[in-house]
Amino acid sequence: MPHKIVMLNCQSNMKRIWLLVLGCLIACIALAATVFADLDKGMKAYENKDFKTAFSEFKKAAELGDARSQYMLAVMYDNGEGTPVNKAEALKWYKKAAELGDAEAQYNLALMYDNGEGTPVNKAEAFKWYKKAAEQGFAGAQHNLAFMYNKGEGAPVNKAEAFKWYKKAAEQGFAGAQNNLAFMYNNGEGTPVNKAEAFKWYKKAAEQGDAEAQYNLAVMYSKGEGTPVNKAEAFKWYKKAAEQGFAGAQYNLAFMYDNGGGTPVNKAEALKWYKKAADQGDAAAQHNLTVMYYNGEGTPVNKAEAFKWYKKAAEQGEANAQNNLAFMYNKGEGTPVNKAEALKWYNKAAEQGFELAKEALKKIQ
Repeated sequence: MPHKIVMLNCQSNMKRIWLLVLGCLIACIALAATVFADLDKGMKAYENKDFKTAFSEFKKAAELGDARSQYMLAVMYDNGEGTPVNKAEALKWYKKAAELGDAEAQYNLALMYDNGEGTPVNKAEAFKWYKKAAEQGFAGAQHNLAFMYNKGEGAPVNKAEAFKWYKKAAEQGFAGAQNNLAFMYNNGEGTPVNKAEAFKWYKKAAEQGDAEAQYNLAVMYSKGEGTPVNKAEAFKWYKKAAEQGFAGAQYNLAFMYDNGGGTPVNKAEALKWYKKAADQGDAAAQHNLTVMYYNGEGTPVNKAEAFKWYKKAAEQGEANAQNNLAFMYNKGEGTPVNKAEALKWYNKAAEQGFELAKEALKKIQ
């Protein structure tokens, strides 16, 4: 029996397909509108510090798959805004946003792996996510990726890659990267030594207020590296770094006040800055502070204070301080006479090759 030929109604089927597509499109637009509305409400509430509302709105949009809302939700879990601090939840939502390509989320996720927040420390994962964010041009991630290449964390040491990524971040104005790039130019790491480039990048970072860069820039002015010697500029930049609490700069600033480099001699200022550095544990500052107390420079003579600071510097291995501490024990200055302690500290200084201590030991023995 011949089969009947069934004629398909193609026009009708096409209409149904287009209606389905149109329905899906309308649904997607509606979903997008809902997500946008939730995100917008969340951002306005967050800006107004209405964290409870912001958290609620971000959570709704985050659960619908919006990367920016996922990032903001993670931030709120991370900082305890509108919800108790929950590092594990922060990690979870940073990861969701990071996997959708959000560069800030990738950076913050890397930080959590790097520091062991909400997860055990995982340098390899930190490296992976810093790299993803860095490749999107995120300056903080470029800096941290460079640091990991430089130190061999999460990846083998690679000075050339460290230099490359520090340079990218530095060119975006990231002060820490500018300082580290300058260091690499200064020391020939990942690039040939170039003192002029080192000076240039230290200056850029210093002008942004980076204390370490201010100190390093001052050193270059003081030594005439990458620029002519300029003690006044060295003094200026040491002072800026010193005022930010940088111990090495405090010591060098004190030394300039003490000896009149780049500024008139001012023993009281020298004492003040030696003390600031000494209080931070700088052994050379402790030694020089002691000399000032011992000789009455910038302060009345105070043998007890001299003894105290010699002891601190000596305990850090400063040979000159060990020798002078021994002298004070031997003579009973600032402390009762103690020949055994004198012998002990002369020996320590002598073991470091300090000639005056060796001579003193010959006389004692």
